[in-house]
Amino acid sequence: MRRLGIGLISVAVLLVAAGTALAADVALTPEQEREALAIERLLRCPVCTGQSVAESHAEPAEEIKSNIRKMIKEGKTRQEIIDYYIRRYGEWIVMKPPARGAGLIAWAWPVAVLVAGGLIINAFLRRSTRAAAEAGGDAQGSVGPGEGVDPAVYERLKDYI
Repeated sequence: MRRLGIGLISVAVLLVAAGTALAADVALTPEQEREALAIERLLRCPVCTGQSVAESHAEPAEEIKSNIRKMIKEGKTRQEIIDYYIRRYGEWIVMKPPARGAGLIAWAWPVAVLVAGGLIINAFLRRSTRAAAEAGGDAQGSVGPGEGVDPAVYERLKDYI
């Protein structure tokens, strides 16, 4: 059992080292390396759920990292690299959806939900206030002796009303 655990750890270390070697096969300047990392954070991993290419250690993500570095070394701009991956995988590859077309819905729905919730609460409060005003206007519901109540009963209950 112990050998199995050591074997699994060894395999994991080798896979991480191989992934690092894939990403590091192109030598970049520190500025180019920062640009590569920025692009990796903008792109979604094709096989991971909710992870950027920068966060993922999956094989497709490691290949994308390596290709990004090659493209930067060739002199491609950030937008050219992102456009390449959008053509290859579609708009979903970008971590932040564009604020146009279907992506506009992703940006606008939280605002729409807040506005709709505010309108619903406002309507409820107005209806409650109007109903209370129509019911008699007095929120306490107190009754005086001259308003159709027997004065003897009123005297006995006035401490409770």
